[in-house]
Amino acid sequence: MKLGLGTVQFGLSYGVSNAVGKTSRDMVKDILTLAVRRGIRVLDTAAGYGDSEEVLGNFIAADAPFRIVTKTAGNAAPSDRRSAWESGFAASLKKLGRGQIYGLLAHHADDLTGADAGMMLDWLNTLKAEGLVQKIGASVYTAAQIDALLEHCSVDLIQLPLSLLDQRLIRSGHLDKLKRRGVEIHARSIFLQGLFLMAPDRLPPFFAPIQEHLAVCRASLGDMGVTPLEAALGFMKDIAQVDVALCGVNNITQLDAICSAYEQNRHIVEPERFALWDDTFLNPANWPRTH
Repeated sequence: MKLGLGTVQFGLSYGVSNAVGKTSRDMVKDILTLAVRRGIRVLDTAAGYGDSEEVLGNFIAADAPFRIVTKTAGNAAPSDRRSAWESGFAASLKKLGRGQIYGLLAHHADDLTGADAGMMLDWLNTLKAEGLVQKIGASVYTAAQIDALLEHCSVDLIQLPLSLLDQRLIRSGHLDKLKRRGVEIHARSIFLQGLFLMAPDRLPPFFAPIQEHLAVCRASLGDMGVTPLEAALGFMKDIAQVDVALCGVNNITQLDAICSAYEQNRHIVEPERFALWDDTFLNPANWPRTH
């Protein structure tokens, strides 16, 4: 498993633990410089992440060794969908300053399984044939979405939620299912927007029902001499099916700490005892905007 850099904070104020808002452009430049030095090679962005693509395009050198993954834009009427995808992708390439990128994902996985699935898959495969993208796939949230994708189409790359707190796709066998199909797996939300790294007594009131669980997790890790950051990354490194673990940061101090913790190779014994199973708290889409 390799580290990748999520860049939603470069274009939006994002994350339950984010107290500083959108990352400044000067800081983005420093983060990208450090990312190159620390061996990070994958950048994840999306047309829907504010001006993240444009910011990246301004600060990534033409010869930088990054593999960029972005996501589709637009929710046009059915008759205009393909043209919306095409114009959105063209805009993404222009903002990123690239003639081609590593991966393009359907930001809404249902676009690859619903009424327009054939049209989108045909378009994505055309982009591959033309050399504009190397890998195509989708961003998913649930096991049901994975099943639907594998039933309806062939994808190269899937981005999915996975963390020490959210082990549902391991228990359900979907990581194994994806690997048997040769799909590259990028894990996101590995800190659950920083929730796992926050002191339990500092959590917003919405998370009160899981405060005790998180406090017990932190105490157990303390007994093991492992920090929450080391635990989160050590857990991910032990999952052989994961190719890239995406981490979002607001500054170079956070990125340096993540890279250092990644190098510690902490092994978490009985990781299932840290897991939660309630989608209310595992899916940020279910969180109130003010948390």
